[in-house]
Order: sequence, then structure tokens, then C-alpha cells
Amino acid sequence: MVVLSESTYFLILSIIACILLWGVSLFNGTVTALIVASWNGRFEDGTPFNTTYTGCFPLDFPISLLVAFFFYGTNGSHPGYQFFLIDAYATLQSAFVWLYAESARLNEKPFGISNPIMWGLMWQAFGAAIALPLYFRAHLKWVDKFGDRLSSVDVGSARSLPASFILGALLPAIVGMLPTWYPRPDVLHQNILAAWQPDPVWVSILQAIQVFMLSSRTRSDGRAVWWTRFSYLLAALSSAAGHIYGMGSILVSTDPAMTITRVYVPFLFSGPEGATQKLASGPWLFLQYDLIIISISCWYGLVAARTYLRVRPNVNLLIIDSDSTVGGVWSEKRLYPNLVAQVNLGLFNYIDTPMSPEGMNDKRQVTGRMIHNYLQKYAEEHDLLGRIRFNTHVEKVERGPRGWRLRFQNSADILDAGKIMVGPGVTSIPSMPEYSAENVQVPIIHSRDLGESFNDLQKNDYEHVMVVGAAKSAYDAVYLLLTMGKRVTWVIRPGGSGPLAILPSELLGFWTSIGVASTRLMTGLSPSILNTKGLMYSMFQKNPIGRWLTGKFWDTVAYLSDLHAGYDKGDHVAGLRPEVDGKSIFWANSGLGVVTLPDFWSTIHQGNVTIVRDELQALSNRTMSFKSGRSVESDFIVMCTGWGDHFAMFDDETKSSIGLPANTKKRWGDRDWKSIDREADKAVDQKLPFLARGPVVLNEQTTKPPTKYWRLYRRVVPISHAKSGDRSLAILGQIHTVQTPLVASVQTFWAILYLEGELDLPGEDEMAKEIAEWNAWTRKRYISQGQKFPYSLYDFLPVSSLSTLLKILLLMRNFKYVETLCKDLGLNSRRKSNLLSEYFSPYKPEDFNGIIDEYYAQKQLGSHGEKLAAGPHYPSLFAILLAGLGTLLVLANWT
Repeated sequence: MVVLSESTYFLILSIIACILLWGVSLFNGTVTALIVASWNGRFEDGTPFNTTYTGCFPLDFPISLLVAFFFYGTNGSHPGYQFFLIDAYATLQSAFVWLYAESARLNEKPFGISNPIMWGLMWQAFGAAIALPLYFRAHLKWVDKFGDRLSSVDVGSARSLPASFILGALLPAIVGMLPTWYPRPDVLHQNILAAWQPDPVWVSILQAIQVFMLSSRTRSDGRAVWWTRFSYLLAALSSAAGHIYGMGSILVSTDPAMTITRVYVPFLFSGPEGATQKLASGPWLFLQYDLIIISISCWYGLVAARTYLRVRPNVNLLIIDSDSTVGGVWSEKRLYPNLVAQVNLGLFNYIDTPMSPEGMNDKRQVTGRMIHNYLQKYAEEHDLLGRIRFNTHVEKVERGPRGWRLRFQNSADILDAGKIMVGPGVTSIPSMPEYSAENVQVPIIHSRDLGESFNDLQKNDYEHVMVVGAAKSAYDAVYLLLTMGKRVTWVIRPGGSGPLAILPSELLGFWTSIGVASTRLMTGLSPSILNTKGLMYSMFQKNPIGRWLTGKFWDTVAYLSDLHAGYDKGDHVAGLRPEVDGKSIFWANSGLGVVTLPDFWSTIHQGNVTIVRDELQALSNRTMSFKSGRSVESDFIVMCTGWGDHFAMFDDETKSSIGLPANTKKRWGDRDWKSIDREADKAVDQKLPFLARGPVVLNEQTTKPPTKYWRLYRRVVPISHAKSGDRSLAILGQIHTVQTPLVASVQTFWAILYLEGELDLPGEDEMAKEIAEWNAWTRKRYISQGQKFPYSLYDFLPVSSLSTLLKILLLMRNFKYVETLCKDLGLNSRRKSNLLSEYFSPYKPEDFNGIIDEYYAQKQLGSHGEKLAAGPHYPSLFAILLAGLGTLLVLANWT
């Protein structure tokens, strides 16, 4: 039997450690990735890498290798890696004390044995598992020869050991571990890691200073022994605490990735899921971000990122975008000629960034190309493009150990985040109708892909195109195809909510200034749960005469709209009449569109279009069969059938728990929502009697979609999270508005303050009441649309810009929401300087520029017991309103 000497034993340990650490790292490509990143100054995923620390390449390059090795694993990582590092650091605490205690013996030792700097740097560079066995081997070999020369430790050195331990071992370990819970900006963290690498040098300097200060002229072996033992005890307690905390957390964790095997067995045998990147497969290099915005990088995603970086400049932030460019519905591949926005120039931009008029048409309409260019430039100017991960589809979002965990389609990557802002666009997931298909030989696209298919549709091969659906996108598609000279079969199912209600661009020929859209004057004409106080509310909603005037006004608008559309001309357009008796523009049961193109209705009337009210049943070859038995052959099919579940990344249980509509009967928590909803229905009927009766639906087959329950306070905060104090999730962009950029700017700032704990929320009962009354109102106000979404505005046709009248009537619902959020933040929402401007001058996004600075100025003044000046106080508007009532009476009696 061969008996190994202690010296040989430690040599074998060091060799084994070298193989397991660097051998495996060479094999799996980690070493190559480290060298490439250090040489190029950039990581594989594009993250910039600072490789200059001293200006001396022979020093900087090895430091860069070590920084690269630790960078990902210690700046937001897999939770198992966090606890693995804690346990590893705890294990090495006693070894640190050993190095400095042995170097402080009074007798002379060879430099290669006694000097802690050399062994400490070797430890840092190659790993403790390699360096420490070699140190013990060298030390034991010296003791075997010169053990009789061993002497006690110098008293001054012994007295300095506890402080050296705290400053040299414990403190750097804590600093190095902090980013796993509190991520730092990349450059800052890289510099901290670089400063940490020569830690033995700094500690030795501190040790020398302390020894000089604590030196004693008298020799006291007893005191030296006491201080040495105290240092070892301190290290042992620190080590034990680290082991107990690390291993205990792993044992009690319910996370499947947090097991003893997964944490401690080398990755070669049981690595964590998603460890596919070369740097991740070595030192647990899972990317983790403090904030992830899941959003198409359009209005909400970009302004959320920009605002968060203003509030917290050092936040480690990522935007996930399933598209290949910024813009969402205005992304590059979804653009096509004549695509214009819903509002005119000056009303469709962020509050602090005006839009360039370049590309505007002669009607001052904002084109799709203008919007895309605007968002692209906004992302570039605010350095957001580098924070966007394009072409990335979030497949699953679930609770993680310290927040949320994201998994992706066609990728093994996993991202963990402490906070997420989820704002997937409503128009991001196409919904396709169900029908049987066999040997299909006709191209089929969704309306989302009209831009990409624009050139194909112009080909003469496609003479007959079938358009399916009655949404605003269907009107877009039919008009576009007719202008191309195509023959169109337009299929609208007999059920559903029926055809769209459509406004003309102008009524009576004098509502032409689009700026009037954003005034306060007409807020009383559309009953809103956000507007249940004040003079106009009392006049138009609580007073029977005022409600009669309101009804007559909307009857007039519907009459003029129907007249402009020509539903009574006796041709196929009659099949597009909204299926609500009177006030169809008001109820907008199927949504609302606006036509500003002068030839829109004439093109529909004169075009070769056939309207079919039927249900799809089967598609074979080029022929679509319907449930009535009818069949139609076509060359191309465009599905304008709406949008699917844009929150599909959450499972039903999670949806239910965070207040999103879910396909489950299970309801989170102990709150009696049925009772609260009943009380909310009564409250809305009492506050807004105009909505109590509801519309008369003409088509007996018209059906309402199943009610979807949204339990979000201010359409942002899950009430379940508010109850538990969990501020890790905010929902963005689920309120339908006209001035999307304005609402996005204010809502995201409100949401960020909520996430950061700067916004106080009301009591749970008050939040539940607000949620229930909003839901009851939007269901009563917008009927089918209100059953599906947290509606606050009509849906609009993207073929045209909004008319002034439309904005006069409806945009204030949007403004009242902004006003409510401003009130929550203590901000003044009256942004005009005088009475006439306040009620007649248009409100634009730029009027709200500066609200972030105002909020923090007010906060600073509040800390000193001061307050900003309140908004202007305006006198009664009786005279103005009475003058306007005469006009309303004339309009009301036209029909």
C-alpha cells in the first residue's frame, strides 16, 4: 500500500483542481471567450468591456481576464450562483487569516513561503483550489526541514489581523456579492472587479500600516496567541454564517434550479438550464437585469426606458422587443404608402420631444414613415437602441427567487429581473379565425402583414382578394385593395359586434381645426367615471334637460355620419351600417373610425366589392366555403380578424393573481369581487344615468364577447401586489387613447414612481372600488369593446387622422385620465395661463413638458415644509356654456 506524504497529497489536489477548473473551461470554450472578450473590449452579447485599468497592457490584460470571468456571475445572476458564491467565499475566510498569520512569525522564512501578496495574487489569478494546496505544500516542506525554528507571531501583526480580515476578506466579499442583489452599471461593476483583483496588495499595505501603528517594543507571546486565535474565531464565525445562510436558503427554496446538486455539482455534469453561452457555462454567467421592459419598442416601451433612466440613471435596464425595429405598429416592416396616424402634427409626440414636419402631407397628417423615423431618432438620441433586444419573443414570465424570471421562444436563455414593466402592444399577437383547411393554394396573411405584402398584392396574379373581418383594419385593407384595382369579397360574420361606426372628417363644414380636439369645453358630452364633479357634469349628466341635449347631440352626429357614408344609397354599403339604433358614434360598439381621405366612401361605393355576412367553414385549394353553403374562390386572403392574447407569456394562474383576464374560474385572494362589482354597477348608474339604459341593438345575432376582468388600479397596478406591498410589476399601455404618446409619457412616470416606492397608494378598499367602477363604466359605455379592454376612448381607423369634432367629443376621456394621474402625483394639470386658453386653446403633449422636474422640485420643497403654487383658479363658465347651448339646441333639432 502506497502512503502519500502530505506534500504529495497537496500537489495532487492542486493538479486535480487545475484540471477541473481550467481544463473544463478550455474544453467548453470559456477560456477562449474570456480571451476574445478581453482582446476585443466587448462581450459576445455586445456589452462594452473596459480593458484599460492601469495603462500597462501586461497588467491590464490578465486583470481583464479575471474581470470577464467574474463579471456576469456577480452582476445579476442565477440565484443558485448567488448562494454558491456566498458559500465559496465563506469557505475561504479562514485561509485568508492563515496567510497573514503565518507571514507574521518573527523568525525568517523564505520569501516564497511567507509573502502573502504572492500567494494572494496567485489565488486571485488561478483560483484558491489551485493556489492554496501549493501554499500548504510549500509551507509543510519548510516545516519538515526547519520546524524547530518556528516562533510566535509578532504582537503588532497579531493585533492587526482582525481588522485586516474585515478589510481584506470580509468587506471585498460583500462588495463583490452586492451586485447579485443590487446590480450596478456595467462599467462601474467592471472597475470594482478590477480593483478587487489585486486585493492582496491593498490588504498588505493596510496590514503594514496597522502593524506600524500597533507595534509593541515588548514581546508578549500570550497576547499574540490571543489575537491570532480571536482572528481565527472571527473567520470561523463568518464562514459558518455564510455556510448556514447559503446552504439553508438552497435547502428551503422551492425553485427547481435551487438544489444542492444543481448548485454544487460542476456544470460539466449538471449545469443550469439555459447555460448555453460560453461565458455562462463556466462561472454561472446568467444575465440578470434589475428592470426588464417587455414591450414592443414603441410609445410605451421607449418612454418607459427613457424616464426610468432619468429617475435612476444607474439602472441596469433591458427592453425586450419581438420585432426587428422600433415602432411596434409603426415598425419598418408594417409601413405602406398612405398609412397615416390618428392625429395631426403637434398632437402625436412625446411631451419633451416635438416631431419634425418632414414627410407631412398637405393635410398636416402624420404619416407612418414620420412616426417610425421619430421613434428611431428618439431611441438613438437617448441611447436606447443598445438596451433593446430585438427579434426576441417572451414565451413565459413567472415568479423568480427575487422578482421575475423570463423564458424565450427558440432559446434556452433565462433572464431574471427584480422589476418588470409589461406593455405588450394590443396589436402584437394576430388572431386568426377557425376553419378547416385542405390543400390550401392561396396566400393568407393577417392585416398586421399588409406592409410586408404590399408589393405582392400589387401583382396582377392576385385579381380577387378576400378580406375577412369588420375591424378598422378591414376598412383599411378594402380601401387599399380597391385603389389597386382589385376585386374584393368582404366577409363579415353575422354575429359579433357588427360593422364599425365611422365619422366623416368634417361635420357642418366648420369643425376643421384639429387643435380644438384637446380643449376642456366638451368634456360634459361624454359620460365618464373620471368626470363626476363640476359644473359641466351637473349640467349634462345629472340634469334631465342636459341629458336630453347630450342625446340629441349624439343623434345628430350619428345622422350626419350615416349621411356622409351613404348607407341609404341602396348599394352594398348598406351592409356596413352599424347595428346600434341611433347614437352609433357614441356607443362605438364595434369601435370607431374616422375618414379624412376625400375619396374613401366614393371608392367603397364605386369599387368592385361584394359584402358577405357569413361564417367561414372550410378552405380547400382556392375556395372558401361558408356555413350558409355558399362558396367563394379568391387569389389572396387578408384576415382582419383582430388580435390575440398579448399577455400569453403569463399562465392563467399568474394572470388571475396579477389582475389580468384569465381562462380560469379561480380568483386570487379573499376579496368578494361579485359584491363589489354589483355595487359598482349601481354607483355608475347613479352617477351617470345616461348609460343606465344602454343602446338598442338592431341585429339579433349581435353578441357580446365574454366579460374579461381587469383588476388593475389606475390600469397599472395589480391590486393583489398593492395589498402585499410587492412593487415588482407594472402593466403599461392597456388604456386605449387618441394621444398615445402623451398618455404614455405620464403613465410610465406614474408607474416608475410606484415601482420605486415613491408613490403612496390608497387603501385596499378604495383601490377595489376604483377598479370595479372603471370596469362597470367601460362595459356600459363601450359595450362590446368595454367587455374586452379597459377602454377609455373609441377605437380609430388608421387610414385617416382624427377630425376636430371627434377630439372635441372624445379626447377629453384621454385627458381626464392624464389629469387623474397628475393629481395622484400632486402635479398641476391646468397647464394654460388663462381662462380662455384653458377651455378653448388645444392641449398638446408639449403642455406637459417638465412634469418630472416639477415633481422633484415639489418633492424637495415638501421636505422643507413648502408647496408649489397651485394651478390657476378660473371663474364660472355659465356665460360661455349658455352661449354654447343655443348651438347644441339647433343641432339637436336637425333630426
